[in-house]
Amino acid sequence: MTTVIYKPVDGLRYYLEERYLGKREQFPEDQKDYPNFFRNIEDYMKKHVHQEVIIGAALQGYGLLNDHGKEHIAMVIQRAGLILQGRIEDLSGYEIYLLLLAIHFHDVGNIYGRDDHEHRIFEVMEELGTLLPLDSPSKKYVAKIAMAHGGKINDSKDTISTLLMSDYLQGMHIRPALIAAILRFADEIADDHTRACRFLNKTKQIPPRNEVFHRYSECLQQAAIDGNTLILKFDLSMEKALKTCSKENKQSSRGYSKVFLYDEILERLKKCLCELEYCARYSRPFIQINSIRAEIEVHASNILNPLYKDSILLRLCGYPDMRNKPICDLLEKQPLAMNGQELKHQILEKSNAK
Repeated sequence: MTTVIYKPVDGLRYYLEERYLGKREQFPEDQKDYPNFFRNIEDYMKKHVHQEVIIGAALQGYGLLNDHGKEHIAMVIQRAGLILQGRIEDLSGYEIYLLLLAIHFHDVGNIYGRDDHEHRIFEVMEELGTLLPLDSPSKKYVAKIAMAHGGKINDSKDTISTLLMSDYLQGMHIRPALIAAILRFADEIADDHTRACRFLNKTKQIPPRNEVFHRYSECLQQAAIDGNTLILKFDLSMEKALKTCSKENKQSSRGYSKVFLYDEILERLKKCLCELEYCARYSRPFIQINSIRAEIEVHASNILNPLYKDSILLRLCGYPDMRNKPICDLLEKQPLAMNGQELKHQILEKSNAK
């Protein structure tokens, strides 16, 4: 029998429990205690699966990924609640249950390696066997929703379109494409400093192919939402703004190339806007974000005021394929620095003037 465990601050977990206790009709007509059922799965995943995802990827030769463990899962759950805001009331209890499960499984395929990890989610679920007490139809649906968070399906990046907008599972009406879109965008904005290996980054122990991803995560604060605007705040040290870092490049003989962290930030902002546009197709009016404001500061050590400070605004603009547009075409106004080299020049000029 479910007892009250969660509070509103616990987000989706709280709403799952609340719906089950107060609106039992939002769940299949069986004897399952869905909140307790979810807690058991979550506890098992935390103890036995999530902690091995990065290890598995490393063993397969993919270096040191940023965090894909239980802390990342908790952050994606938090972000899903953040982007839903008041619209969470319009999700059924069973849809919240499926969303939570899909979040827990969306990255587990990395155990077998980074490439096509989305396609190996169901493989992990099958390996768990009876340790994962999900019936076969539910297991397959959770896997399909989780798979849509990235990669390709049938050689197409439009992965969410493989899911129905409306369907029934165990007699309950669900919206698989909507659930997948919420998961996908929540994952996109959960790449902040909590994912970085800070000490290994500081001591330069990160493998070259993974370095830029840890650098990016390290400088990004947790996301916030102001009205319909997603707020992303970046804090760069002067040292890391001036120097290039390594990024995987399969065309290079070394396997990586050198990039400025600022250029990576601009590229990721463009990707975030593209993901927002894509996910919004399947989630209106649940995801109501229509713009992204990035606030970027560069600080010298032991100096309070930044050497560089700028605010960049990107707004959904209806381009048929924003990925092929240069980022300058997506900005409300030109940033103070258009690339990492310009940023370096401005920082050095200002620091020398002092």
